[in-house]
This record gives sequence, structure tokens and C-alpha cells, in this order.
Amino acid sequence: MEFRTPQLAEEDEIRDLVVEAFGDEGPQIGELVSEMLIEPRCRLWVADRSGIEGVIGLSQASIEPITDEVIWILAPLAVKAASQRTGLGGLLVRHCLQEVENDGATGVLVYGDPEYYGRFGFSRESASHVPAPFPLEYPEGWQALWWKPVDTSGAKRLVVTEPLHRPELW
Repeated sequence: MEFRTPQLAEEDEIRDLVVEAFGDEGPQIGELVSEMLIEPRCRLWVADRSGIEGVIGLSQASIEPITDEVIWILAPLAVKAASQRTGLGGLLVRHCLQEVENDGATGVLVYGDPEYYGRFGFSRESASHVPAPFPLEYPEGWQALWWKPVDTSGAKRLVVTEPLHRPELW
């Protein structure tokens, strides 16, 4: 299994994977991934074994008024149906977290299943002082993983890079 940055020419294959994995939300998440492919403040990786089997993305964010921290939001994570429940999603999460930690990131935020993301060190408590960019239907899913200390006590709002900065995605 190879983890790599996708090529723009693979957009249709990635979109198809995301549409399949996300069901009703698939077209919307597929559009997000297409935009992330060309947005320099976003990062994507694919899991490739004779074809793309999974994709994971990160979007830059900043906590205002704190502006010098390198923070990412993890979204989306999608794995082909035939490769689900094989551990591939976890490998993708670990890969992207290692990449941004090695690049000096302060931390990563995620809006997802606490049980799943808790396995990688994310916690609700770590995100409790960082307001989500939009109201959340499931606030218990807002979690963070910090590698460097960050004073979030004065956090007023989280600014998220386009294309993730859309209320309908939250």
C-alpha cells in the first residue's frame, strides 16, 4: 500500500470513491475533495494499491486572535466499500497526522466519531476551548489533538480555509 499525494488527473476516481463512501452526502463531499485538490492550503493523501482505495484530507485553520499556530482540520476520510473494516482508514489517519506533525503543526481538529478518533489521541476536552466554525448537530464529535502547547483561553473563533468553510459541511 502506497500513501501519496493525488494527481489532478485522478479527480474523477477520487470523487467516485467519496460519493460511494458518503451516500447521500457523497456529491457534496465529492465537490469538497475536488476543490481541495487545487487549494494550496489543503492537503490530500490517497491509499493506492493498484488503484485508489482511500482518501484523507486536511484543511488549514487558525484560531483568532492567535495567528501563528499551524492548525489543521481533518476532513474528509473515505475508504472504498471493499476496503472498509480492514484498518485502511486508521492507516490513512496515522499517515496524515505523522506528515503534519513532522511539518511542525501545532495540532489537528476533527468533527467525527469520538470513539473512532479517540484511538488516535483526539479528545473532546482538548477541543473544548476552540469554538467550531459553525453550529454542530453533534457537539460531542468536536475533538482535537495537540502536539505543542497552545493557549486557547482567548480563542474567539476558528477560521477555516475554503472550501471547508461552509456551514452545510458541518
